[in-house]
Amino acid sequence: MKNWATRSNANEIHKKLIDTIKRQNEFLVSVIDALEHPFFVVNAKDHVVEMANKATDSFLDMGKSCNYVFHGVGSSCLMDYSVCPIERIKKNRLPLVEETTRIGTDGTINYFEIRSHPFFDADGKVEKIISYFLNITQRKEMQLDLEWQSSLHLALAELARALIDPEISYKKMALLTLEYSKALTKSKFGFVINIDSESGKALCAAISEDVSQKCQMEEKQRKFVFSRKPDGLFPGVWGKPLNLGKGLFINPSDSPLLFQNLPKGHIAIRNFLGVPAMAGKSPIGEICLGNKPEDFSDQDLKAVERIVDLYSAILQRKKAEEEILNLNRKLEERVSERTKQLNTAVEELEWSNKQLQGLYLKLQKVREEENIKVSRLIHDELGQLLTGIKVDISWCESKAKDFLDAGIKEKAVFRMNEMKESLDNAIQVVRDVSSELRPNQLDILGLIPAIEWQLGQFKRRTGILFEFSHDWDGESVPKSVAVDVFRILQEALTNVVRHSKASRVSVRLQKKKSFLLIECEDNGVGIQKSRISGFESLGLLGMKERARETGGKLKISGKRGKGTLVSLYIPRKVIEHDQNSCG
Repeated sequence: MKNWATRSNANEIHKKLIDTIKRQNEFLVSVIDALEHPFFVVNAKDHVVEMANKATDSFLDMGKSCNYVFHGVGSSCLMDYSVCPIERIKKNRLPLVEETTRIGTDGTINYFEIRSHPFFDADGKVEKIISYFLNITQRKEMQLDLEWQSSLHLALAELARALIDPEISYKKMALLTLEYSKALTKSKFGFVINIDSESGKALCAAISEDVSQKCQMEEKQRKFVFSRKPDGLFPGVWGKPLNLGKGLFINPSDSPLLFQNLPKGHIAIRNFLGVPAMAGKSPIGEICLGNKPEDFSDQDLKAVERIVDLYSAILQRKKAEEEILNLNRKLEERVSERTKQLNTAVEELEWSNKQLQGLYLKLQKVREEENIKVSRLIHDELGQLLTGIKVDISWCESKAKDFLDAGIKEKAVFRMNEMKESLDNAIQVVRDVSSELRPNQLDILGLIPAIEWQLGQFKRRTGILFEFSHDWDGESVPKSVAVDVFRILQEALTNVVRHSKASRVSVRLQKKKSFLLIECEDNGVGIQKSRISGFESLGLLGMKERARETGGKLKISGKRGKGTLVSLYIPRKVIEHDQNSCG
């Protein structure tokens, strides 16, 4: 009885244990089914799925091998890139993390991360593999997009460095742009078009080698210059982006018949992508690509649009630089032509100026010679005539005392005395005029006495006081130089009387190391700068010409209310030349 009771208790305990294990197993299954991510257990020996949660129902059936998840029924469990993950876990006895993809019913690609852990039996062998899936599609897409953006930016940077070379040709620009566009989109062929700004025609600037090698069209049918249609639009598939002003791509599913009516021998086209290069609303070029193994995508279009933006900017910059260079060249030609004209005009003016200077100097010389002749004529002829008349009047005066009565004689003598005074004044005027025309002192006594006489005459006529100083020690100067110095000083004193309102004049002659300095300074109102360089001041122009004739230089300066200074610089080499000189 006791043994029966013991067995009954043992059965009861066993039943309770079985129930507990069953409940725990059900609880475990419910927990696993509640998991958001797929979870399954694979037999390590035959790779059969022994357990899986509800999250795996869409792509995994119980009792089938795990390779069905990745490859489909009947596929080898060996992958292209490595040995089966389960076999690797069995060999390495370590957990494993793998990434895989599955295409959904809507055609979208989903990315999964599979984390697998080994489960060991009592002997330490890998008995089962416990795996669960994590959907990493969003993260993977962000990662792939970041990698794509990085590769795009790197490609744009490399292309930009090459394109900004100022020496790069249009053909090289187009070839580089085409190569980077093909590489980013994995296209098999393509070409780049530039629009001629003058004719509006599309010029094929670059074409991939495989197109030119595989094209079997007759030579006469091949075109590298494309004209617009009568309606102003560009023809063909490649013309659509130019006509629309935006990029587009066409895959076989979009228009299956679009690429079937090609000319005989034309390379087969599977798909097409074209993006125009725009300057405002006007197309200036286009990048065309084709025969990508997969379909073109929005990502491909964005990549080529970025390249086109860069190509368009640099293309416009290069054309602008060429226009600037062309304008500079034309401007330089015009400047050069104008410079030649100005140089010719300057040469003509210089020649004319030399002619005028020569004429002026010749006139001055003739004038001085005529002054000498007239001075001698007045002094000798008129002076002698007046002196003779005075002698005759004196004779008449002496005879009148003998022949006239007292009343008439007194009146006659008075009148004759008046006539003699008038004749004396006339004779003095004759002498003054003669001296003005050509002072005898300059020829007889020399430059210094002539200047002293001139200043004396200046004071006598105007009442303006003067000071005269010099360190001249009897050196002689050429007569022509002496005449020019005398005339320049004469004109300076004349200007003092006419314009300066001065009360005192100072004249100085100083010997310097390399030149003789003659200065005439007054204390008047001061000459204006406009009169110094003005062409209306003929007297000043004459003074400058005389100074130039001597080989010297004339400088005129004035300060308002403080007077005017006229400075004449004559080189010593002219002074030391004593041929035909005067003191």
